[in-house]
Amino acid sequence: SVLNKGRPISLNRYNVSEACLNIYWKQGINNISYNDVIKASKLSKGSYYKLFDNEDDLHSETLINYRDNDVNLLFHELSNAEDLFQFLSTLKNWKFKNDMKYCYFFVAYVEKYRVGIKTRKTISNIESKYKLLLSRITKKHIEKHDIKKSNINIKQIVNFIFNGLILINVLYRNKGSQVNINSYKKSLYQFISNLNINKNDYMI
Repeated sequence: SVLNKGRPISLNRYNVSEACLNIYWKQGINNISYNDVIKASKLSKGSYYKLFDNEDDLHSETLINYRDNDVNLLFHELSNAEDLFQFLSTLKNWKFKNDMKYCYFFVAYVEKYRVGIKTRKTISNIESKYKLLLSRITKKHIEKHDIKKSNINIKQIVNFIFNGLILINVLYRNKGSQVNINSYKKSLYQFISNLNINKNDYMI
């Protein structure tokens, strides 16, 4: 089973949602029913009803776990980046746990319109943290590369990179071809290199 390596685990919100996080990460947050996730976790149905209000509560809790563990570790690494190039190369070398090739947050983000209110709030919370970090690194990038600020719209840059990351993660999840994935990665690098040209017409 997902959890029992020969010893019983204590059933609390954290442990149960951690088991479900691994299932949702592989299957997709909306591609497996509440009952099937309970079955796959090999934990009693009763414990779910005791610990969680509903499926939305469980979905949200998996993302909170992911944020407090995986995302915080990643953000700690990313915040050391001196510019956007370093930011991307840190991401490129990042190892997700369980040998997953993509970020649970980004693939959940794509499902935002199909999840419950509590989960949507948690997704938005992680999104704003991610964008805040990206805008800090963008500012560092502008300083480091002496880019004329008047030509730069930080919010637009942040959104463009964030959306590029969504796309790349979804392509990984959908087992897209490496050629395709690489061409999107390249276009992100290209976009960032073009910032350094100081022109006003790079905006899309």
